[in-house]
Amino acid sequence: MKEMKWREEMLHKLKAEEKAQDWAVELQHRARAGRYRKLKKEGLV
Repeated sequence: MKEMKWREEMLHKLKAEEKAQDWAVELQHRARAGRYRKLKKEGLV
């Protein structure tokens, strides 16, 4: 029973962190795309 409670708590924590992780990944993708466009504009890519 104790293991089930721990499992449920961990799943709840993971769900809560998922939104922050998705936001961080999206932010990183945007930053990379911006750098790529800048380098392409300068003729370095």
